[in-house]
Formats: sequence, structure tokens, C-alpha cells
Amino acid sequence: MSHLSLKLLGPFQASLDDQPLTHFRAVKNQALLAYLALEADRAHSRAALADLLWPEEPNEQARLNLRQALFQLRNLLQPPARPHKAEFLLITPQTVQFNLQTAQTLDARLFAQLLDACSDHHHFSATPTVDQSRCPLCLHRLQQAVELYRGEFLAELFVENSPDLEEWIRWQRQHSEVQVLEALAILARGCEQNQDYTTAYQYALRQIKLDPLREEGQRQVIRLLALRGQHEAAIAHYDRLRRLLRKELNAEPSAETIELAKQIRRGRRGDREIRGQGDTRMGQGFPLQSPPLPVSPSPSLPRSPCRSGTIYQCN
Repeated sequence: MSHLSLKLLGPFQASLDDQPLTHFRAVKNQALLAYLALEADRAHSRAALADLLWPEEPNEQARLNLRQALFQLRNLLQPPARPHKAEFLLITPQTVQFNLQTAQTLDARLFAQLLDACSDHHHFSATPTVDQSRCPLCLHRLQQAVELYRGEFLAELFVENSPDLEEWIRWQRQHSEVQVLEALAILARGCEQNQDYTTAYQYALRQIKLDPLREEGQRQVIRLLALRGQHEAAIAHYDRLRRLLRKELNAEPSAETIELAKQIRRGRRGDREIRGQGDTRMGQGFPLQSPPLPVSPSPSLPRSPCRSGTIYQCN
């Protein structure tokens, strides 16, 4: 059976049995395939799809455009030369639906499933983000999720004269970015708690590359620079953040960020204090000089993306 791979987090990529699919006749054909694949829980009427993609066209022309787009997609996904064709698109005279019973992978769906699994995972505290940062299983899932995120949803794909489709793409972009930023913040906290400051720093950097005005991520970068002994770099980063906030928002850093900078300026004797200054969701930190506790992960649990550290009990 043929295997279809669709990557929507970042520039659109499609492949069939590891062979790239590149001969899409129009950007809207790519957008149509992405929409059907991600909204595959139901059948879509042809009339609704025609209106979604070509709302300014007369009904007959819009339906003709849809027929042509579906014909091209079917030829791409089910080439006649293949002896065992998979019906990736279930097309009837009235409806169209992406077939989830076929061999296919969709990064955006897997991304959402991994994050949902973390949200649904039961822990022994009422603060989910703290729990996830201490749970090796959740950290592993979050690591898998952020690795799927190559960039904004359908990056570099722009449709014209289709306001409802454009709004759907815009919402998917905003929603997935919010999710990946929170996942990166949790991963940075988890690695910091395990004293893996290098990995935590990389996760914090990814946050501010995606959103330079995200102060939580900027604060994590500043704190992690200090924890790595780079106090001057931490203060320099704080000064850049202050200038950025003034320029873009006409605002000052939060009281929490200002206090962190003050502690760093007090010098190396404040290292232990800095470690406890993390976001309140982190809980109390442990002294920098304490070696990480040795851990033998359970065979049923994957290893955390950070170095071995404290295992947080959960169900």
C-alpha cells in the first residue's frame, strides 16, 4: 500500500512512498489538500469547498475549478502506473473527504496528538505546566512535538481571493505557534531543573527566535546565561531586551525580569538565588553545586530530552 506523507508545519511538503510530489498546478490545490487532510473528521460538500476556495467566482465556475483541482490531486496521489492504488481522497458527486484509513502521516495532526497526550496525562499536582516539566514521558512527547515544528503553518503559501481559507490558515498558524512556544518553555524549564543548562538554553533561544517579544523566553535566556557563568552576556542580553521593548512596545521589562537582572548584577554570589528566581511555575530550584541524582529510567518510559535528573511521579 502506498504511503503518503504531508508536512504542513513549515513550507508545504508532500511525498508518496518517499518520492516528493511537486507538480501541483496551483497553490490552491496544495491548500485544498492541506485543508482536507487536517479537517478529515468529516466529509465536506463540494459546494462548501468551491465556496471556500473560489468565493468570488460564479457557482458553475467555482465548481468547475474544484473538479479540476480534485482531478489533479487524484492523479498525483493515485497515479495510474501504481498497481495497488490507495484512495487517499474519497470523492463522491456530492462530497469529498480525506481517507484516514490509508497509510499516511500528517505532521500537524501528530503535533496536536502529542500535545493533547501531555495535557491529558494525569499528574499529582494542580499545575499542569509544572507537572509536564518534571515528567519524563511528557518531556519526551514535547521534544517530539517541537522537532515536528519546522516553521509556521504552511509557511510561504499564500492564497488570494479566498478570505475564509486565508482565515483558516491564519488561525492554524497562530494556534500552532502558541502551542510550540509553550512546549519550548516547558522543555527549557524541565532541562533547567535537571541542570542541563545547555539544552535548556537552546530551547529558550528557539522561543525568542519565533517571538522576540516573548518576555518569558527572554527571561529564560538571561537566567540560563547566568547559570552557565556568563554573567556579562546575561546583562548584555537584558539590555538588548529593554531596548527592544522600548522600541516595539514603548514598555519596560516586567518586575520579575528587572529583579532577575539585579540579582545577576550582584555577582556570582547570587547564583543560588538566581536559580530560585525562575518562573513561579518551576517551583524551588536546587543548589548549583549539588550533583544531579542518578536515575535508572523505567523500561516503560522513554528518556527525558534532558540529562538524567529528578523523576516526577505520575500516573
